[in-house]
Amino acid sequence: MHASPSVKPTSGGLVLQSIIKQQGEQPVRAIISGQLVTKGELVFGYQVVNIEERSVTLRSEDNVRKLTLFTQPIVKYK
Repeated sequence: MHASPSVKPTSGGLVLQSIIKQQGEQPVRAIISGQLVTKGELVFGYQVVNIEERSVTLRSEDNVRKLTLFTQPIVKYK
């Protein structure tokens, strides 16, 4: 699967867009910078090592990164 043209990592930045849990025995999935991934898959040179309720842990040969979902409330400005 290719990254969405509208969401690309910039300067090494990855964006955790969503975490998807389904009932039954389906694996938990995440959308990172437009790519749908499950634990063990590769995304932009990182292996997905863990998917939690609000975060995803990624590992490369020399780096471990933890991406989190945006948690700030959306505020309407008048």
